[in-house]
Amino acid sequence: MIKKITPFLLLVVAIIGIGYADGEPPYVVINIPENKKDTAQKYLTFDAEVNGKKVNALFDTGSDSAARILKDVATRIGIPSEGGKFDVKIGGIVVKDVPIRCVDKFNTSYPKDIIFGYGFTNKLYAIVDYPSNRALFVPCSNDTSYTDADKIANEKFGELKDDMVVPLVCPDGHILVETTVNGEDSIYFAIDTGWLGFNILTSTAVEKLGVGDKFVKLDLTIGGHDFKKVIFKNTRDPGLERSMARYKKGGLEFGGIIGVPDFMSKYRIGIDYQEKKLHIGSTKKDKD
Repeated sequence: MIKKITPFLLLVVAIIGIGYADGEPPYVVINIPENKKDTAQKYLTFDAEVNGKKVNALFDTGSDSAARILKDVATRIGIPSEGGKFDVKIGGIVVKDVPIRCVDKFNTSYPKDIIFGYGFTNKLYAIVDYPSNRALFVPCSNDTSYTDADKIANEKFGELKDDMVVPLVCPDGHILVETTVNGEDSIYFAIDTGWLGFNILTSTAVEKLGVGDKFVKLDLTIGGHDFKKVIFKNTRDPGLERSMARYKKGGLEFGGIIGVPDFMSKYRIGIDYQEKKLHIGSTKKDKD
């Protein structure tokens, strides 16, 4: 999911390294330049090649299964209006058979060409080190595991003090984690790398938690790990309410979105779709 932003929030992301050292799988390291006006505003965007042509892409764990590309961009790079599956090249790595569909526009002012959701992200071990403004992509294969990606991340970004491993579920490709709020109520939150607004609550969560103020600080327990005084906004976002209804049919009580500025920006986030695990890493510097 992406939130409309103003021009001063625009970020340019550059690929700064690719690896083929002995015994290492192919990987790419991406640099996320720090936003000087707001250091917590960190879109993970990067240059990629689709159908052999350069595009600017967004890594968005809150997006749909198929990647979404603007129709005029699709026409320019030779993708038919009905979309299809295409290989995506990022630096020296290739992610194969990524489903792509064409759309008229995005609900954001950011001038990106394509948004990669689950159909792309589930083919990678992705580790985003927000404190150092860098990210690592390692293509999944029979010869690689999250452990391989984690080893490279530790070499490139530094060792972690804590690696908190949290089970996740992926309805519709979105990342949801079961969370205990204020030591009592259990609900599911989406972990969304494309959400740069406040963490937000659904109307059901607001009612269940008895939250009356517009902004609240909640104590979260995720996978047995405690996160104190996480800021949330009491809102009634129509898209959020639709997601709540959809997940409820699947037996999940959806509580809202945990985004980048007031949570993920403090941590190293590792996503292992293969084992259905989310890694939340902290260093001495960023550990509360």
